[in-house]
Amino acid sequence: MPHQLHDYLGGKIFLDIDESPMMRARVEGTYEPLKTRALQSLLTPGMTFVDVGTNKGYFALLAAKLLRGTGRVLVFEPEPWNCQCIRRSVRPTPTPTSRCWNWP
Repeated sequence: MPHQLHDYLGGKIFLDIDESPMMRARVEGTYEPLKTRALQSLLTPGMTFVDVGTNKGYFALLAAKLLRGTGRVLVFEPEPWNCQCIRRSVRPTPTPTSRCWNWP
């Protein structure tokens, strides 16, 4: 299956679920359950979340949702294609508090 937008945790994420079992787990809600619950319990509106080496942006997108348009989400990812995927994930629900940087 090619890359496309998928529903996940009340938001959207752009990825190919057949790329790996972990990509499918993101959409099924079974990816990193302990870390996901930790973010859900610790992040509150107004905070800043930094995701270095974000991959497809799972935690950054979750953080943006939890911050509810307040605070900031700063994302750093070295792989240009992953940055494009993150930007496509953000496009359906843009937030001025999120930024993604691609660095060499």
